[in-house]
Amino acid sequence: MKCVTDDEEARRVSDLILEQKHRYHLPNSEIAVLYRTNAQSRKFEEHLRKINLQYRVFGGMSFYQRKEVKDLVAYLRLAVNPRDEEALRRVINFPTRGISDATVDKISAIAGATNTTMWEAMLHPALDVTDRAKKSLFGFRTMVEDWQKRAATESAFKLAAEILRKSGLHELLKSDTSPEGVGRLENVNAVLDAISEFADTQLANVDPALSGVAESSLAAYLQTITLLTDADEKAEGSDFITLMSVHSAKNLEYKSVFVTGLEEQLFPSFMSLEDPKGLVEERRLFYVAITPDKELLTISLAHNR
Repeated sequence: MKCVTDDEEARRVSDLILEQKHRYHLPNSEIAVLYRTNAQSRKFEEHLRKINLQYRVFGGMSFYQRKEVKDLVAYLRLAVNPRDEEALRRVINFPTRGISDATVDKISAIAGATNTTMWEAMLHPALDVTDRAKKSLFGFRTMVEDWQKRAATESAFKLAAEILRKSGLHELLKSDTSPEGVGRLENVNAVLDAISEFADTQLANVDPALSGVAESSLAAYLQTITLLTDADEKAEGSDFITLMSVHSAKNLEYKSVFVTGLEEQLFPSFMSLEDPKGLVEERRLFYVAITPDKELLTISLAHNR
């Protein structure tokens, strides 16, 4: 199945799953979607949710439940609402910026004693912390305040890309060159892709007489992913479509299998193209991917990803 974009690929795969369920009376548990990298799961998750099909990410977490994704989203939430204490606690010292747990506890204690938020308590004159901690808190607040001023008017994608860079998350993830580290960096870049697509879609549907800024703002995007994460938490039952990487597919069997992203530099991976042994490994992975198939096998690719 050839598709123009990865979004079209995910939509067509989801539609075909629905068609197969109706035509062959397949339960969700007999269907699997395989991909080369975990970052690819986002598109399939979003499109399966749109048609109310339950799924589980095998051997991992749903896209918006992954740590690196939650870290970036916490920064985005702070840019929209610095009084979001859950987000504040998550990233106030991540990446490390010299704000210890003891300092955070003191901020929390003052917030409780004065019936204010932790964001406001950071400026309270009674906050007894070291000069280094005060300097770090000042730098953190200044950074978030700058994002807050721009959140309502600036392109969601442009601001999110800057938040990823200035927060230090991008540099931290980039420094880990292990396969797992590369995967985590791919995941946060996938968040930026999602924001860009969201903004483009919202602006395309807005009245030309309006600016469209509010509809494509960071706050509007965060509302959409709140709905997605709520759906993750409310999922019940045991009949799920399986989403997983081809590495996890060995010795598993399904009646319908979708092997996606069959493109040069993705599957086979770009890291294997100059190494004969690497290419052999990619062929082995492809064999693993297609052997779980019992009755129906669908292979897909996208010309643009």
